[in-house]
Amino acid sequence: MRGPVNDLAAVRAQNHVWLTWSMPKKGNNRLTVNGAIGVRVWRGEERTDLTEIGDALHLAPGAAGSFTEELPDALSSGKVRVLYYFVDLLDRDGRSTGLSNYVPTIAGGPPSAVQGFTAEMAEAGVLLRWNPPVAGEESGPMVVHIRRVVLFDRPTDESEWLSTHSSLEQNLFIEDGSQSVHALDKDVQHGYTYEYQAQYVAQLPVGKQTVLELRGPFSAPACIHMEKAVASDSDAKSVPVPECP
Repeated sequence: MRGPVNDLAAVRAQNHVWLTWSMPKKGNNRLTVNGAIGVRVWRGEERTDLTEIGDALHLAPGAAGSFTEELPDALSSGKVRVLYYFVDLLDRDGRSTGLSNYVPTIAGGPPSAVQGFTAEMAEAGVLLRWNPPVAGEESGPMVVHIRRVVLFDRPTDESEWLSTHSSLEQNLFIEDGSQSVHALDKDVQHGYTYEYQAQYVAQLPVGKQTVLELRGPFSAPACIHMEKAVASDSDAKSVPVPECP
C-alpha cells in the first residue's frame, strides 16, 4: 500500500545522508490531518528488509520534511552497494498509512585517493599521469574526475581570462577509470598556470537511467606553467611548478 508521500529524495555526502520530502496538506481516507503528523524513517539494503531509524518525527501538515543521519560503519565501508530509504506517515492511532516511494542511495566506502598524480607538457597539450588504483578497488565501475583551475598572479590577468572564458575551472572525466592511468588536456593556452587535481568516482547503476556516485578524496595538486613562445623560439615551453601557489 503506497502512502501519501511520493517525492522522497536523498543525497549522500561523505558519510552523511540527507532526506527531504513534502508533507501532505490534506488528509484522505487513511490519514486525518489534524495537528502534527507522525513520520517514521526506514532504510535497508533490500526493499523487503527494512530497519526503522531513530524515533518517529512529528511534523505539521504541508511542512517540508527532512531527516539526516551519519551512516554507521557497516554502511559506510566495504564494497559500494544500494541502500534504500522510505518514510511512512502514521494515522492518529499510530498505524502506518503506507510506505512512501523508495529512494536509492549508495552504501559502502569511498574510493581511495589518486596517487602519483603529475602534469607534464606533451606535443598536443598537458599530459596527466597517475598510478593504477589500489588492488581490489578496480572491481566496480569507476571514473577519474580531473579538476583544472587556472591560477593568476594579478587580478587583471583573471579579468582578461574571464573576458573570453565562462569559468576559471574545468572538469575532465575519464571513463573506465579502473584501467586508465593517463589523460591529455588539449585545451591549454600559453602564458597561463594550471592546477590539476584528480579523484576516483565509484559508480553504481540502479536502473536504465540512474547511476549513483560516491566520490573519493582529491589527490595532491599538480601545477604547470605554459611559457609563452618568443620570436627566437619556435616552440613554447612548459615549466612544472614544484609547489602549487
